[in-house]
Parts: sequence; C-alpha cells; structure tokens
Amino acid sequence: MSIYKLSISRRKVSNNTPDRIRNARQAAEYAMKYCYKSTQLWREQLYVVYLDRNNTPLCHLMVCNGVTSKCIMDNRLAIKSALACDADAIVLIHNHPSNNTTPSQSDIDMTDSLKKALSCFSIRLLDHVILGEDELFSFNEERKQKLTWHHSN
Repeated sequence: MSIYKLSISRRKVSNNTPDRIRNARQAAEYAMKYCYKSTQLWREQLYVVYLDRNNTPLCHLMVCNGVTSKCIMDNRLAIKSALACDADAIVLIHNHPSNNTTPSQSDIDMTDSLKKALSCFSIRLLDHVILGEDELFSFNEERKQKLTWHHSN
C-alpha cells in the first residue's frame, strides 16, 4: 500500500490583478489580459478564474484546449483546483473561434453540470462568459455585449 502526502499552498503571483470581478465585462477583461494572448484563436480554450469570497481573482487555469468547435471540460479538474486554492467562487471563460457567441447546447449542459457539482462544495459559479472577436455572451446576465480586445505588452 502506498501513502501519499498532499501539499496545498497559495501565493500571490502578481500585484496587478484587478481588485474584484463584478460582472461579465470585468471577467472578459481579466481573460484578455491574463489568459488569451491573441484574438486569432483557431481552437476553443476554456479557462477557470478562481475567486475569493470578495470576488478577487486568486488564480486562473486553462482546463481545456479544444478543437475548432468544441471544448470538453472535466468537472473534477475545475473542482480540484478550486479546492486547492481555497476558492469561494469561479468564473468560466472560453472563446468561440467562429465569433458567434451564442451558447451551444454543449455550453449550456457544461455550465449546468459544473454549477451542480460545485454546489456540493459550497463553491459558486458566478458566470460563464463566451468571448468572440467583438462581443461576449454572459450566462449570468443572459445577453450579448460589445467587446474590444486590448492587450498590454
């Protein structure tokens, strides 16, 4: 029988992160600054932003690097990471290479499944934001919004 030791630590990696993520636009701005390096993504990439109880970002993780029209996330990875960084809430953020930010049935099912799984751990799913080249869709706000990509180099 093997016995393993698990160590969990959290450390701040940047003093430049936003104070709080209060809405879909701020979540998108966080993703554009810290996650996505280009607007010309030819495949879907799904990030989870982990937040404390004040909705201050703790860290983020790419949980799926999909194909041109699909990204399948394993809920266990998102939850394991949330527990490891002691997150109280998360925001899902992913891009649609087609630039059509209308959620697919797969996006809706993934959101519902993760929300249910997170509730077992008292972790909130604040939003699932889909990014296109010039707009975003927020599951929480149930609407599309104009978006301007900007990167600080």
